[in-house]
Formats: sequence, C-alpha cells, structure tokens
Amino acid sequence: MKNLIPILTSLVLFNTVDASVFECHESLNELECLIYQETNKLRLKEGLPRLVFSEQCQAAAAYHTQRMAETGVYAHEIKGDMTFGQRVEYFEVPGSRVSENIHARKMKEFSSVEEAASEIVNDWYESRGHRKNMLNSSARAIGIAAFKDYQVQCFTDRANPEVLEQARLEDKEARPSALNSILNKLPWKR
Repeated sequence: MKNLIPILTSLVLFNTVDASVFECHESLNELECLIYQETNKLRLKEGLPRLVFSEQCQAAAAYHTQRMAETGVYAHEIKGDMTFGQRVEYFEVPGSRVSENIHARKMKEFSSVEEAASEIVNDWYESRGHRKNMLNSSARAIGIAAFKDYQVQCFTDRANPEVLEQARLEDKEARPSALNSILNKLPWKR
C-alpha cells in the first residue's frame, strides 16, 4: 500500500491542477491568458515543464492573428504576406525549434471566455500536429494571440534563462502545497 501512495498522489495531482496557478503576462488579454493556463495545465498533466511567456513569440502570433482577421484567410501563410519563417526572423523569435498552432472559431459559439479557451486548447489537442507542438518536450516558451475569431500559439525551444529559473522555483514551491492538500484529503493517514 505504501508503494501505491506516490503513484496515486501523482495521478491525483496531475488531474486536479488548477490552471490559475500559471500567472499570465500583463500583455495578455483574458482569452490569451486562459489559453496560456490551459496549455500549461495540459503540459503538467503530461509530465512536461510549463512554458514561460515569450514577447517575441507573442509579437509573431499577434501579427499573424491580425493578418488572418484582416484578410479572412485561415492559413499558416497568407499569399503576399510574410511566411512563418519570415515572421520568426522579423520578430526575432529565438531558438532553433519554433512552431505555430493556428485556430479559427466564431467566438459567439461560446457561452463564456473560459469555455472558449478550454474548447480551443481541446481542438488543438485533438489534432495530432497541434498536440505535438503543445507537448513538445523541447519547447520552453510560448506567445499567444487571440484577435476576433482567430487564435495563434507560437512555441520556441529558447527562453530567457532567468525567467526559466524563476518558473522552475515557483513550480517547485507550488507543488508541495498542492500535494499536501491532496494528501490531507486521502481517507488514510500519512
């Protein structure tokens, strides 16, 4: 029974993560923040480190989201506009592995911004290629943009080392309290 406690605890912990523990960057709107939190919650469930915010990825994602909304073209590349690689270069996104998820869905389909974020992340998760980007073990940073009915995630394998270290320390601090909360609810004593 003692050997089962760590396994049960990790299963319970990963399935009860409160997404709000992932603090959002001040430049994110409410939907972008919730998508960021849902994406990191998903990564934690998969045993992956959370992604930190990247201003460069954010700029690239925001540009592409606005261009899709302006043109009505839902694609990674819009004819006559910058390619994905050109956006990465133009906005100086660091890293050797950079990827992008795009999404289009009428916002009026959702009853709340929370529902929208959850459904958008779930849509990406249900798509093999998008899921691969979200759960890429080498990804370290993310930028997210949501404009009108379009959403974009930009991922990179490079992030500011100080920001990564701060995130690691915050995660380490948060886990014991979440774990103790779960252990205290178990029917037997520790």
